[in-house]
Amino acid sequence: MHSYSAARHLLVIVSLILPGFLLSLLVAAGAYSIATMSGLGWLSPMITAVMIGMIINRLIGTSEWAQPGLGFSMRPLLRFAVMLLGVQLSLSQITELGVDGFLIVIASLACTFVFTVFAGRALGVDARLAELIAAGTSICGASAVVAANTVTRAREDHDLLPSLFCPRTCRECRWLVFRRR
Repeated sequence: MHSYSAARHLLVIVSLILPGFLLSLLVAAGAYSIATMSGLGWLSPMITAVMIGMIINRLIGTSEWAQPGLGFSMRPLLRFAVMLLGVQLSLSQITELGVDGFLIVIASLACTFVFTVFAGRALGVDARLAELIAAGTSICGASAVVAANTVTRAREDHDLLPSLFCPRTCRECRWLVFRRR
């Protein structure tokens, strides 16, 4: 009797999450298709997906039926994906740098993080938002922002999106300035 109620409970949870999860998959597939189109190779699928989501939300809103699945996609699923990205950095890659290289990387990360936080505060940016932008700029972009968000407890709708765009915008500007002709 107990296993029947557990299975029924799981079925209810899946039925609540599935519609919004499928919507997020559809948006991700559309974003990937747009970003891989000829001539748009510079466009990130992640940023494209965020922009599509923002446009949909602004034009028609987010229906109640989609909210549980979108929340699942934005929080636990995205955090799991960030963890998988971190696993890509192997111990052998770290040891290849050597002590000097490792110390240079750590110093660069620390200086960039501290500078970005101070610059944000000097410009009047909220402290949580400045910390998220600093994490994204100094470490690796969106995945660092998502990971840091669990520590800073930023407001999802207010702080997370701008902090995702700032590191990517810096990367795109760097690409435009330093690209090979």
